[in-house]
Amino acid sequence: SPPPPPAPLPPPPSTIFSPNAPLSDPQKQYNFSKFALALNEVTDRHLLILPPTDSRLRPDQRALEHADISVATSEKLRLEEKQRQQRKERKRCNVSYTPQWFKCPPNSKKPVAIQQFTPHSAELDVVWQFTTTDRDYWAVRENGNWNEHNLPDIF
Repeated sequence: SPPPPPAPLPPPPSTIFSPNAPLSDPQKQYNFSKFALALNEVTDRHLLILPPTDSRLRPDQRALEHADISVATSEKLRLEEKQRQQRKERKRCNVSYTPQWFKCPPNSKKPVAIQQFTPHSAELDVVWQFTTTDRDYWAVRENGNWNEHNLPDIF
């Protein structure tokens, strides 16, 4: 019997991705791309709807984004001390912290600070869900009326 026909040749190589040109001073911007830097951008529209507790408003983070390491460091230390004082005050008053916008379903394991994937199942050990009540995060965000919700002063 005759030999089988040769396998077809693969198509010529082609470029499927090219990174954008680096920023003018990439070291100052942690070698992030322009896209990565924009992920945390807060626009005027955001300021109207974001809660004052949104992490994008953290003063230490904003200072880092503007490459002001000195201000970022002092702000981070100030925020950490403020968190320690708030935790001490809650403990002194025997008040436990309850997340306002998230809940841990009853069938989930005890909440942990960091969700971890189970090595072989790709399932989360703990699943946090947005609350779905009359105080639903997205409904409140749509109205932008955070003053009614007794948000903690965390920054």
